Amino acid sequence: MSGYMEFISKAWKEFVKQGDMSNEVRLEIADSWKRCKEYGVDFTDGRGNDAYKVSVESKIKENAELVSCGYSMVVM
Repeated sequence: MSGYMEFISKAWKEFVKQGDMSNEVRLEIADSWKRCKEYGVDFTDGRGNDAYKVSVESKIKENAELVSCGYSMVVM
């Protein structure tokens, strides 16, 4: 394993256990880890829960007319 990969692996484990983020973790990676934690992604299998999906589906239904108009413009 490369030096950077070892560093990232250790930083990830520390983030999962303690919630601490090393300042040396690239911003894009740190933001991704924080988003995953916020959205409840289960880090043991890499899958999130369905709460976000349900929310999106309900918004699509609530805005069906708008979605339909937008869709027809994209398909043209």
